[in-house]
Amino acid sequence: MQGNMIDHQKKRVAAVTLGCKLNYAETSSILDHLCQQGWQLSSIAEGADLIIIHTCAVTKQAEKKCRQKIRGIIRKNPASRISVIGCYAQLNPDELSSIDGIHAILAVTINLILISTTISVMPNCQNLLSRSPRLILLIQSTQVIH
Repeated sequence: MQGNMIDHQKKRVAAVTLGCKLNYAETSSILDHLCQQGWQLSSIAEGADLIIIHTCAVTKQAEKKCRQKIRGIIRKNPASRISVIGCYAQLNPDELSSIDGIHAILAVTINLILISTTISVMPNCQNLLSRSPRLILLIQSTQVIH
């Protein structure tokens, strides 16, 4: 456990939340959990090793705004690993997987332990990510789709 803390001491995480109050609450819980694991909270402007984008799919317009936001974040942060979560990730993972620069698509955010484990592993999974540029997880069934 202590090795994990040392490995992640300098890792910085930032998040963008789109959509409803539930998304904001989930993002907050995820960030709290990652901070407890040794990650440092950062803003996107300050630079982050990992950027979590919590998406919404309540309307087609919301989906379009999510895609625009994701592409803009990827363009401005090419060195960051991008993880997309939330409703849009759950409902349209194939559509999101067509966007270059997304490293992980996490379909459901209910299980924070699995999410944080997956995110914590991401910075050290260069071999996995180089073979499969996008990691798509269906967390409810814990099946990996890539």
